[in-house]
Amino acid sequence: MTARKLINIEGEQRPYDQGEWVVYNPQGAPSGCMRPSAASADDPVKAAREFWESSAEALEYLTKGYRIELMSRERWQREVYPQLMGDAS
Repeated sequence: MTARKLINIEGEQRPYDQGEWVVYNPQGAPSGCMRPSAASADDPVKAAREFWESSAEALEYLTKGYRIELMSRERWQREVYPQLMGDAS
């Protein structure tokens, strides 16, 4: 069994695949998400490039006020997933 890369997620050392990158639009609402890869696990710049598929596109969105945040899967399930599914109750 191979060891999984550990990264800091919300103040805890955890395997990178226990995180979730969340993209927020300029208004502050979540607009997308993706599981971290080993390459982008703890680097928001690399994560943005993976999410938008190119450095130029990532720069364009980030310049427009989009931001990307790493959070735990538990927090993502509790706070973000319901909003993405249209259930903000």
